[in-house]
Amino acid sequence: MKCPRCNFEREENFKFCPMCGTRCTDLQNETPDMSDSRLNDEAVYANTTQTTTFVRRIPYGLTEKTYNERKGIRKVSRLSSAAFILLSFVGSIASYIVFYTLLALGYTQQNALAFLDDPFFQQYFQIVTSSLMFIVPFTLIFKFSGYKISNIANFGLPKTKAWFGVVLLGIGFCAFANIAMGFASSIFEAFGINYEVDFGDNPQGVLGITLSVIATAIVPALVEEFACRGILLGALRKYGDGFAVLMSSILFGLIHGNFQQMPFAFMVGLILGFVTVKCNSIWPAVFIHFYNNFSSVIFDYVFLDMPVMVQNVIYTIYTVICLFIGFIGLLLLRKNTDIFKFDASSTEASEKQKFKWFFTTEMVIILVVICILESLQYFV
Repeated sequence: MKCPRCNFEREENFKFCPMCGTRCTDLQNETPDMSDSRLNDEAVYANTTQTTTFVRRIPYGLTEKTYNERKGIRKVSRLSSAAFILLSFVGSIASYIVFYTLLALGYTQQNALAFLDDPFFQQYFQIVTSSLMFIVPFTLIFKFSGYKISNIANFGLPKTKAWFGVVLLGIGFCAFANIAMGFASSIFEAFGINYEVDFGDNPQGVLGITLSVIATAIVPALVEEFACRGILLGALRKYGDGFAVLMSSILFGLIHGNFQQMPFAFMVGLILGFVTVKCNSIWPAVFIHFYNNFSSVIFDYVFLDMPVMVQNVIYTIYTVICLFIGFIGLLLLRKNTDIFKFDASSTEASEKQKFKWFFTTEMVIILVVICILESLQYFV
């Protein structure tokens, strides 16, 4: 017999449709009562003449597979957003904790503020907080939610012989993203908008350079790739590689917390996600991330007290070299055309549905609002 609502083929002795929960007929084939449909997300019981069988109720319009896909995508959305929100919260209060700790230790308010503004302290502080903010929330939240980190994050070596060409392509793409970021900054200037993000002063000397490299290049490359391309992207790959790369890139861009870096971080997130998927390892993405940030640190020190015109010439030459490196990567990959294609998704849900499910959870909405409000503070 068929359910009059969803046309599900069921046994005659089922009083309620096991697919949609609609009361269809009693044991004597009575007239269906459509006013008694059970259209909620909870399971219902289907009564039989001999036993009571537990049946999971699938919301109307979804199959069992799409229902599970929606449930899984929304779960990853909530967990990753909660981890990023906790990350933002810890980052916001950490400096206040240090400040009031210094006051409790007998520092005057002026001395405590001077201590917090010290470039060496800022680098030490960034190393510790960055490590804790990314590793601890993501590990704990996903682990206690039933995920095994080693199953979703690829910590092994690259599993493709094309990894070298992919890495070169990633370096070239980062250079292109830097050009795009410069273009975005020029848009603000064209409208007379002064949007400045103060990243603080760099500590000087050998120790200062070493700390800057660790705090800006090494630690972020490790912990951000662990969280974004390891856990987040890894948890979403079962719903499609392209979908996983796009979602992780959007959140990666948002968490940078300022409109100056968001476009660049989003674009870099795309190539880092692509590299991670194609190599089945986070380490090529870690290297590209490190290379990009390391170059930035070196330029900060090399350009110190250097005329602007000379800075522009040097940076232009560097950008052209990186673009050329990316071109070499393309040449190495020219015969491997499949490298530029994602495997077909095995999901039943459309990309539009998956995007909607991911970005309509309460946690991701809260995260977006926090990131936008944080970005607005740099308008001066």
